[in-house]
Amino acid sequence: MSSQPEIVAAAPKAAYTAFSGQGVRNMRHREKVKLIGDIAKSQGVDPVSLVAIGMVESGLDNKAKPGKGSAKGLFQFVDGTWSEQLKKHGKRLGIPPDTSPYDKTANILLAIEYMKGNRAYLKNKSGVPKSFTATDDYMAHFLGMGNARKFYAAKAKNPKAIAKDLLPKSARYNEDVFYAGKRAKTLQEIYGDFQRKLRRFGAKV
Repeated sequence: MSSQPEIVAAAPKAAYTAFSGQGVRNMRHREKVKLIGDIAKSQGVDPVSLVAIGMVESGLDNKAKPGKGSAKGLFQFVDGTWSEQLKKHGKRLGIPPDTSPYDKTANILLAIEYMKGNRAYLKNKSGVPKSFTATDDYMAHFLGMGNARKFYAAKAKNPKAIAKDLLPKSARYNEDVFYAGKRAKTLQEIYGDFQRKLRRFGAKV
């Protein structure tokens, strides 16, 4: 795999203002990739991993909304997590308090903050890898930090444990992740699935 691009962090306060003009309606796929990459580099995050996570989450469709649950936007924030992250980081990043999760720039910025927070929370927890990869970032983004902690601890004890038994609510809203047809997947299978999905888009897994 090629080496990761150099990342230079920028002061966050004007981040939303700096990039919001790029988040116009009807952006083409390539333009969305560039926007995510530019914001990721400005905030000190690997752009390849972030684009890959966005591809897996929504196919980079900022209007994406699944049939079940309240997930919305490029990085599929559920309502509660969006409100939490906006309240926690919005002012510092210059994001207006009434911003919708369908706003591309805000969704990207808050996905990055959510990723950083998940990493800090999960550091040194049982079963969590010492060096995070895109797979681990996505696992925490997808499950939430609390459920990700449960997932890693259980996987460390028994990777062949059935995931739906550990996380029944997540399984109910994400049957395509937790089941292969009618067969319930193991924790290791789900982790492997995430690796394969992200690897397709060039992420380090």
